[in-house]
Amino acid sequence: MNQNSEIALGSGAAKVPNELWDAILSCFGGDNKSLSSYSLLSRSCREQAIPHLFTTLSILSHSAEDFMSFVDSSPAIASCINQLTIRDPPKSSAPKVGPGEERRELHILQLAQIVRGLPSLQRLFVQCNLRATGQEHHLLQHTVPSIGDRMRKARILRKINVLDINVDAIEDGPCQFSSLILVLSLFSSIDTLRLSRLPAYMSCDCVSRSSVTPIDYDNTDDMLLLPDHTRPKLTVTSLEIHSHNFLSPRMARAVSKLFIHDAQSHPIPRLESLTLWCGRHVQALEPYNNLIRAHGSHLKHCSLSFGTRICTWPRGISPDLPIDLSSCTSLESLVLTGNWNTTLGMPNGPIPSTTFVNALATLPAASNIKQLTIELTMRWYIFSFDEHTISGRLYPAIDWHSLRNVLGQKLSSSLRSFTFDWTVNPLNMAGDILQVRDWMQKTVQVEFAQMDKAKTLIVRVAATNS
Repeated sequence: MNQNSEIALGSGAAKVPNELWDAILSCFGGDNKSLSSYSLLSRSCREQAIPHLFTTLSILSHSAEDFMSFVDSSPAIASCINQLTIRDPPKSSAPKVGPGEERRELHILQLAQIVRGLPSLQRLFVQCNLRATGQEHHLLQHTVPSIGDRMRKARILRKINVLDINVDAIEDGPCQFSSLILVLSLFSSIDTLRLSRLPAYMSCDCVSRSSVTPIDYDNTDDMLLLPDHTRPKLTVTSLEIHSHNFLSPRMARAVSKLFIHDAQSHPIPRLESLTLWCGRHVQALEPYNNLIRAHGSHLKHCSLSFGTRICTWPRGISPDLPIDLSSCTSLESLVLTGNWNTTLGMPNGPIPSTTFVNALATLPAASNIKQLTIELTMRWYIFSFDEHTISGRLYPAIDWHSLRNVLGQKLSSSLRSFTFDWTVNPLNMAGDILQVRDWMQKTVQVEFAQMDKAKTLIVRVAATNS
């Protein structure tokens, strides 16, 4: 391809540098129809359009073999793929499975081959069922001792910017835990690792088949001694752990242990960013506290989503608080979120802001936090907006005095930006909803008047009828 491309302008021709064409075509990112039309104009246009057409791809899991063949036969296109999403097909269009046939799902070895075949891959989203068994699969018809051995032969350690994996979709077979470890072992470095939809439990019958005796399945350290269960030699800068359901202590402990430095094993570089789902159905937060303590001195950003756990948070401030941020001496940004539902709150229990006050109280005295965000969503049955509703329900829902105190004690010298995001869902309320929003906005500005005056306060309020 020539350094410059020619385009006809009237009777003459103009030469446009390819760098300029790339800049122009980048504006059509995601508009494959326009890019495809441009690619049909000439061979030169095709060569210019291909990197933009194939930068971001989404494929269905049952077509993985076809995609692998395409990648093998088109290395130039494969080198253009920067982001790949693998999804299961919608149930309505999923291939039918006949009697005795296996459903076509992405196999863990196929994932390894896909990663190996895409040299420019930087963002990978695995949002499909992931299988690690199936002796009839053509990739497994070799006399290799274990899936782990096959993976080690298939992989090349890669650096990647983002890996987002739906952990709940890993096959509920012999060992989900080792399958997750094998996927992580494909990479040497991940800037952002997002473990989405973490299940309550992970199946693992490796313990009963292990020659290691005695072994305690509840002891995560023992489980990590098993073959294909060892911590991957992996650098992660930002870790996000999300769940959508109940999370057992063993599950939280097992996943947390993967990212905790072990002096007797290989050291794991410290995390700089940590996002944790700490919802009401997380039975024990101690494994998360261990994870925070292990990386606290290096953490620069932390985000804690408490969900409806704020409805049952221990009342008052005590040494036995469920979350502990005292080790976070380098923290620069903190996000705390919670969802209050009156049907879950206890008569003598906490008020919606208790969780936030308690968490902030555990910060070290010399905190360096520059940005703080509190996001509170309150689902409350409000049928009218009057003085009784304001004084009896809305205003007392937040302990403004305690919140101001803890901010003054911990963050007075370092804080540069405080965002208070407050949403109220007044069900079936009669009257103008704008009144509620105006009152919420003014209340926050009055309660945090000093921050408002110093221009460090950002207020976001919302009230909706639903």
